[in-house]
Amino acid sequence: MMSLLKYLDSNPPRYTPHLFYGCKDLSHIPHKDYLFSLSKNKKLHLHISFSRIQENNAKPEDFASMKEMGIDMAFDGYVDKLILSDKYRELIKNHALLPQGNPESAYLYICGRTGFSKTIIGALETLLPNDHKCSSKMIIDRLISEKRLQSDLFTEHISRQRNTDNSIKYIPVSDVIEHNNPEKGYWMVISGIVYDLTDYISRHPGGAKIMTASCGMDATRAYQNAGHHMWPSIEAVLKGYQIGLVETFDFSTIIEPCLIDKKVVLVSRKGLYDDWVKAAYKLIEMQNTLYNCYSIPYQSSDTNCKIIYDIHKLIVEEFLPDFLENQIKPLMNSVAALYEKDKPINEIHCSIDKIIKSIVKPARSLKDISSQENNYLNVTDTITLTDNLFFASAKLALYKGLKVLELDQSPSDLMELMNLLCDEFIQYISKITSLYKTK
Repeated sequence: MMSLLKYLDSNPPRYTPHLFYGCKDLSHIPHKDYLFSLSKNKKLHLHISFSRIQENNAKPEDFASMKEMGIDMAFDGYVDKLILSDKYRELIKNHALLPQGNPESAYLYICGRTGFSKTIIGALETLLPNDHKCSSKMIIDRLISEKRLQSDLFTEHISRQRNTDNSIKYIPVSDVIEHNNPEKGYWMVISGIVYDLTDYISRHPGGAKIMTASCGMDATRAYQNAGHHMWPSIEAVLKGYQIGLVETFDFSTIIEPCLIDKKVVLVSRKGLYDDWVKAAYKLIEMQNTLYNCYSIPYQSSDTNCKIIYDIHKLIVEEFLPDFLENQIKPLMNSVAALYEKDKPINEIHCSIDKIIKSIVKPARSLKDISSQENNYLNVTDTITLTDNLFFASAKLALYKGLKVLELDQSPSDLMELMNLLCDEFIQYISKITSLYKTK
């Protein structure tokens, strides 16, 4: 903040800037002499909110000199209360709404800890207009994109240790996987901590899609691969969106031996839950890829239609066989070993292998499905709908399975859910096979 004020002091802007400052009392005003001199010399409109001083207890002699310098003061409150007061609400709103380039348009700079930044942005959203034409959040996003609203957050130690405090909210994975879409919002898990990034998605400097690609799942690896964990400033921003910790469960220690590929494998309820979580995250990751790709406005572009078809081919050629072999088969093995001991593992393997073998290689291109380029849009619409319905149904089955395990419900439902999931695969393969033959 001081570097900005010194710059403005040496390069006076056309209009005198306003500084809204919050502190506990007189002893907590940093750089007091410099700030007071700026105010006295009419280079700064200084507004100070004292949170630990009540107006009826304020000694006039302590604040007389500040009034003479033109310093505006408020008591028993924080900065957000000051900017939302009738005195300044219209001032801030009117200048913030002016278009970029207007000499009187507002440039807002927030300096403080993460919680302070969120509070001030929340106050700005309150004072800005909010209607069906343009929400206050959209105005905030526009100000950020135009670099007219910037934040400088104080970094602090970010603890990633699990907390046993009863006030901490614990969130099951079944709730996390629901939040990877605009209807439910966007949640993300990083190092066991759950973040609600719904409001931040549109403000991410790298764009929304790079964020939504990792929502509804554990994004720790993606976050660390990007090197974000090395930047305290990024960690400070992230902390403002923390809503809880991923819930862990104390499952029974029952361990059952299972003969798989002529090898004895020990299966536990905890292991089953962990495998179920991995399967759910794997499905969500592919569904996010679909969301991002299928949200391309392809109505006027044959090229974009072809891009969507390439993603569809990736699902059929790579995702389906890999997911069935490496996610579904181990899950069914574990469920059978724990709860369906009379169901032979070989029979399960054969049923999965049969589904994998039934996967028809996709048509090489859209031309092999439709001979008319102007019909690409209809074909792409059908593919998009079919793919989205399949992933929604598969996700629902995995969600229900997680709930069964998390709530310790009847385990007999698990094999039924696995069979339901396999049926979804069979129906999907049948639909896309008939699609390839529509030319």
